[in-house]
Amino acid sequence: MDVALLPEIAEAVTDGYLRGLRDDGWAGSADSARAAIAASGAAKYSWFGPWWVSRAVRDDLGPSSYGQDRSAAAGVNRVTGLVTLIAEWANATRGNCSDLSRHAKRAGRAAGRHGSGRLSHYALSLTGG
Repeated sequence: MDVALLPEIAEAVTDGYLRGLRDDGWAGSADSARAAIAASGAAKYSWFGPWWVSRAVRDDLGPSSYGQDRSAAAGVNRVTGLVTLIAEWANATRGNCSDLSRHAKRAGRAAGRHGSGRLSHYALSLTGG
């Protein structure tokens, strides 16, 4: 996949997710949904950039390279677009982190009470959606 397409792909996926929310009756703001997506992506993949840096420092290709890279530095170059997207998600959540962390415990309790569809709506409501 051409890494230059990543921002376009991420936007298309987000737009499709928003259409699905609307089709399911969700009436929140698109900005709230985008903030929730950014926070989730940044939190889930926060390990990825540091992991690649540690591999580059040790010049460790590891088994996940599948022969794509001749050096760990080349691997870092290959994943720079993805790491940039993760960093942009993290930057998009600045200022919202205290609100999100305040509600994390409540979201965990909701996960035990609701199915995944309801949990998605609940998570979006935490961002003001």
